[in-house]
Amino acid sequence: MSQLSESLRDLASRLERLEDSAEETANQELKTFQELKTNVKRQKSEIQKAGGKATKEAQRWWSDTKGAIEGQISAMRTNIDQFEREFKRRAK
Repeated sequence: MSQLSESLRDLASRLERLEDSAEETANQELKTFQELKTNVKRQKSEIQKAGGKATKEAQRWWSDTKGAIEGQISAMRTNIDQFEREFKRRAK
């Protein structure tokens, strides 16, 4: 009987260590998951901020480029108009 009791106590002790180990592992995994979740939120915020900044920079670049092109077109139209006037004046 004492051998059976000793075996049961040993088994109970091993089961308790296993349960403690499983609980510790679960707690570590939860902590790791929470850290990952926090990192993902931070990175999401950084990416959104960078995306907003890039969008503003692209819009500013396009506005500047468009303005420069429109200025060149306007100058070309002025030159063409002057050329046409000069051509008509000489044709008379």
